[in-house]
Amino acid sequence: MRDLDNLLRFLQQMPYLASKNIYKVASFFLEADKTKIDQFCELLKSVNSNIISCENCHAWYDKNQICTYCDKNSRRNLNLICVVSSWQDLLALEKTQGYTGSYHILNGLI
Repeated sequence: MRDLDNLLRFLQQMPYLASKNIYKVASFFLEADKTKIDQFCELLKSVNSNIISCENCHAWYDKNQICTYCDKNSRRNLNLICVVSSWQDLLALEKTQGYTGSYHILNGLI
């Protein structure tokens, strides 16, 4: 049970994960196929190594590419800046496909 307790304690540290959902997430991992667990772990390692925050707008992007929102060769209007609170807010605006400027993510830095 020590491993299970450690898993639950680790999940409790995750922001936005409600207490009752911790047990659902733990059950998901406990019931998952070993191959899927291995793929998930490798993906987390890869994301942690290869995804970085843009120094300009603070959006996440692959470090082997150019930030989509700050790329001078894109069709974005880089003179128009939308200040958003979080990365999730940026994604919500992008889904509308109505904004073509650049962004600046505050990440709670007010």
